[in-house]
Amino acid sequence: MSDPAETVRRWAPHVTAWLLAALALMALWQVLAPIHLPIFTGAALAILAHPVLCAPCDRLLHRLFPQFAGRTRRLVAAAATSLTLAGGIAALAVLLLWAALGSIDLTLGSLWRMALGDQATIQQLCDRLIAAAADLHRLYPAVPLDVDRLRPLLEDLLGRTRVGPELLRFLVTGTGGVLIELVLAGITMFYLLAHGPRLAHRLLALLPLDRPGRMEMRRRFRAEVHAVVAGSGGRALAQGIAWGLLAWAIAGFNPVLVGAIGVVAALLPLIGAAFIWLPLASLLASQGRWTEAVCLAAACQTAAWLLDHLSNRVVKALDVGQDGRGWLLFLAVVGGILAYGPRGVVLGPVVVIIGLTLTKFQCRILRADHSAAASMEPIRRSSGPTRLQ
Repeated sequence: MSDPAETVRRWAPHVTAWLLAALALMALWQVLAPIHLPIFTGAALAILAHPVLCAPCDRLLHRLFPQFAGRTRRLVAAAATSLTLAGGIAALAVLLLWAALGSIDLTLGSLWRMALGDQATIQQLCDRLIAAAADLHRLYPAVPLDVDRLRPLLEDLLGRTRVGPELLRFLVTGTGGVLIELVLAGITMFYLLAHGPRLAHRLLALLPLDRPGRMEMRRRFRAEVHAVVAGSGGRALAQGIAWGLLAWAIAGFNPVLVGAIGVVAALLPLIGAAFIWLPLASLLASQGRWTEAVCLAAACQTAAWLLDHLSNRVVKALDVGQDGRGWLLFLAVVGGILAYGPRGVVLGPVVVIIGLTLTKFQCRILRADHSAAASMEPIRRSSGPTRLQ
């Protein structure tokens, strides 16, 4: 029988260390809790962007500049990826403003005056954007768009364009707008793009997996990210652009407004195309423009079929299978928006990616164990005792 005092002496250092680690994690959570949503958003953006943008950029830099150190190359790749995403978001914002204002010169001039803090320009932009949202709601009454709640959000976003003063205000008062959350999310994303692979490597080393198992998990994770971003996300973006251009070319509708709804509607299983063309075709038919209504419906449905077929080929080439990913992605985006607002557009797909990766990897391990057990069964039978006649 073991000595209780010896057992206590042997386990006391371990228990104390785990208690101290738990207390440290609790204190860290208390510190990060006020900004946990920007941190989660930045981490989700890094998860989506690294296999698609950052890793290819890192490999390209390694081929072009092999004399660069690994740390410098990763920092440059992370900076290029961050600037690319920031440029895409800025281009989307300019496009929406252009759709609301109707002139590129007026849009650029308004952006310059807004950056200088011109309150009259900010109010004018808010009025124009709310009017565009009202037009969008008239085209698609089923869209749950609350114009009254939109104005405070726009005033908060457009009225706080100076990063430095807003950051100081956030540090002093603890209150900040959308701009501060974007800055914090961008900083988190940049750090994880640069140092995330090393952190992931250390986490995988803690799992009871051999080197081929860790490599397989990385491969499946990259494949799932590509399937969601290039397959589902790319298909939604392409269908939204196609539907917007078709609505403008056939019937003269605003391509940006129709395309914006089209990107979201493309995530709807089976009925995404009908959600776009049915209200527009009904409006054209009520005006007696039957030819345009029929052409718009046929063109939108054909474009949806072609892009769905192309997306399925991309997913098949990635060797990840369908497995209801589109349905899960739609539910995750809807649930993420309901739980976290616009951040759910990013957080929802990341939850789907992590869940599918871990589930498929575990199923692969179980199938491998079952196959190994089945292959050993004939050997066990042949090596058993032989009955004497």
